[in-house]
Amino acid sequence: MVISTSGIYQRNIDNFTRQSKEINDIQAQASSGKKDLSLADNLVDIDDLNASEDQKTLTMQFNKNATDVSSKMNQMDSVFDQLQNVTSRLMELQVQTASGFIMDSDRKLLGLEAAGIKEEFFQLANQVGLEGRGIFSGLSGKSQPFEMNNNGSVSYTGSGDNMSLQVSHDAQLRQNFSGDDIFLNLGSGDAKFSVFDAVDNFVEATSVPLGADKSSNLFSAGNSIELVFPEAGSASKFKFDLTVGSNSYSIDTTVYGNDYSVIASAINLHIAGTGLTATSNGTNKITLSGDGRDIKLENYSTDLAQNVSKSVGIRKTIGGATDDDYVIQHKLGHGEVSGQLKQVFEQFNKHQQVLAITARAADHYIESTQETLVTLAEDISDIKDADMARLLTKLQQLLTSKEAAQATFTRITSKSLFDFLS
Repeated sequence: MVISTSGIYQRNIDNFTRQSKEINDIQAQASSGKKDLSLADNLVDIDDLNASEDQKTLTMQFNKNATDVSSKMNQMDSVFDQLQNVTSRLMELQVQTASGFIMDSDRKLLGLEAAGIKEEFFQLANQVGLEGRGIFSGLSGKSQPFEMNNNGSVSYTGSGDNMSLQVSHDAQLRQNFSGDDIFLNLGSGDAKFSVFDAVDNFVEATSVPLGADKSSNLFSAGNSIELVFPEAGSASKFKFDLTVGSNSYSIDTTVYGNDYSVIASAINLHIAGTGLTATSNGTNKITLSGDGRDIKLENYSTDLAQNVSKSVGIRKTIGGATDDDYVIQHKLGHGEVSGQLKQVFEQFNKHQQVLAITARAADHYIESTQETLVTLAEDISDIKDADMARLLTKLQQLLTSKEAAQATFTRITSKSLFDFLS
């Protein structure tokens, strides 16, 4: 095969160009310390790098989510501390009001302080987090999940489910709490109540003397008395016990349209045990006639609205204008109020423990994701970083090869045709 002089030139030029490019690439990798990855030569490395980068992005999001949860739990922990402090003060007030040595006027003053505590509860229940969402709004994220009506009743407009964040491939952690669960659903069954109900019950209990949840002997001044019931409206339940010595007779009725004759009928069902005869005069008054037995009225309750009078008046003089005694709703007794306040404290304590567990879990995920990020950074570095010893060895080989090729080319191109003919 005949090789022309121009062919020799072109082949050597192409060789020098290729060597120069390869040398420049190696020098660039050595300078940056990073591999020059290509699909042709590093397909597996590129796949591993993409997978590691995707995992790094996801892990960084998990780390951020766990950090957000930890921050929110720390903020809520402070609110729960305040809730427990306020409840502790409320329990102290209740102990003072239950003392037989305190005057009724002082008991009412303590009730006014308790009414102010209800407002504190309401403000804490509407506490706003760092992002402008109510920390007790649940999934709704409302800034003000609780509303107070003109009559003092409190309602919840948030969600019953809490917000959460993904902190790993298979785990989520709560960001907040449902106010419905924290403040409104204490007790069980028919005895359910809210934190705000407990305060209202306490305030109402301070407005009456101790022991007003049951009467003295109804017939201490004669054989006939009048019971004066509150206005029942369209339909209201009335329940109470008539106690004769160690025996108790339960009266449980519903009054429709202020027709109190049903109460008289219910009392007359127990004439044999109580010796009582009840008569309705067509109004809210029931006349009781006894046979001299010591009878008390206690455990009285009604479902009348919170803001209306619920007490039953006792008039020892038939047709009298004022009550000689009265009985308030049994659930407002100091003993039961104390029990409700204890449940409120335990409610806040229980959920603060849940909060603490969540905070510890968030810190665990923060630590584990940070460790994963360090491992991923090392893996990515291993894929990207150049092998400096191998690069420098190859660079030296290329430089030596290029110098040898240049020297050979120079010797060949410096000879004429006559040199080859001699």
